[in-house]
Amino acid sequence: MGNVVLCFKKVFGQFLLRSDLDCTIDNGIRYQVPLRRPVEIDLPPGPHTVQMAFQYMGKWCGTAGTQFFVQPGMKYQIIYRSPLVVTDSGNISVSVVGAMPPR
Repeated sequence: MGNVVLCFKKVFGQFLLRSDLDCTIDNGIRYQVPLRRPVEIDLPPGPHTVQMAFQYMGKWCGTAGTQFFVQPGMKYQIIYRSPLVVTDSGNISVSVVGAMPPR
């Protein structure tokens, strides 16, 4: 298994953006990621697809997606950054944090 930390960061000054980030992994598994409170999950090794968006005034906005590959025993961080204009696409970055600590 690999460990993935999902993070949601918004642009400073977006005070009306109060909803959680909706994160769908591999078109099935859904997670709600609150602002500034990362969600940690375990995923099996192999390729994965992530789609992220948030609700703003009743509409889905900032939709973004990417593919990433999980190596067994590694820890990853996926950061979603909201767009400056909420109707644009958000930005997703995937980075390797290091090896998972032994459990």
